[in-house]
Amino acid sequence: MKKNNPLSDTIPHLCILIIATLMLIFLSACYGEKTVGSNEMRIYVEGTVTDITSGSPMEDVEIQFYSVAGSLERLTKTNQAGQYSIPYYGKCRTADLKTTFKVGVRPPAGYKYILPASYQVSCTTETQTFNFQLEPLP
Repeated sequence: MKKNNPLSDTIPHLCILIIATLMLIFLSACYGEKTVGSNEMRIYVEGTVTDITSGSPMEDVEIQFYSVAGSLERLTKTNQAGQYSIPYYGKCRTADLKTTFKVGVRPPAGYKYILPASYQVSCTTETQTFNFQLEPLP
């Protein structure tokens, strides 16, 4: 007759408890993650465009949100206060040029941009602010 070993019943329960604890630790560590689903996330970009010589806001200036690979995702214009905002929902991964994004300004006729003319967008759900300055051509 086999002796009943109390440890043989406890080991499986202990393993399950350890696995559950590790899963809780992993899930709490991921709580602050910014991505949603398989590298999909909501990105929000905003900013202003001003005339560098006067400091005044510039209306109707085109702002583009595009992938580093070259495809345009969004195009918007500044309002009367020189402000713009661009929401985006989709894949964002800096390891892939098709899903690495920039935001850039297109100066209207008679203006040139002051560097930088574009900024790389981070893959984060936090609002990102990018301001641009334009200078009248001589």
